Amino acid sequence: MPPSHVVVADADPGTRAVLSWVLRERGHVVAAVEHPDELRTVIDREDADLLVLGFTGALARQALTGIAGDARLAEVPVLAAMDRGAAPHDVALAGGVTDVIGRPINVRQFVARV
Repeated sequence: MPPSHVVVADADPGTRAVLSWVLRERGHVVAAVEHPDELRTVIDREDADLLVLGFTGALARQALTGIAGDARLAEVPVLAAMDRGAAPHDVALAGGVTDVIGRPINVRQFVARV
């Protein structure tokens, strides 16, 4: 089975680097982006098997709007990293997110959810 392609989208360079490293260590092919506009470029280049979104506020809304409007991503799971207590998880799930993990991210929980 070919390795899965995971897109890590987070404005924080440290978070992108750590999550990308964790995923690569487990055999995934990873593309990391710092802005929702870059998601389109990466997804146009190669289909994604999982999207990990760490954006907040307007960037999160922009990313989710772009994902919702792309038929190719209809079946792609979306794991959102949210600040604990920032918004109820059911709100994120209603917005197109498949699963939610709290921030700061616990690596063991992250790996389990992936």
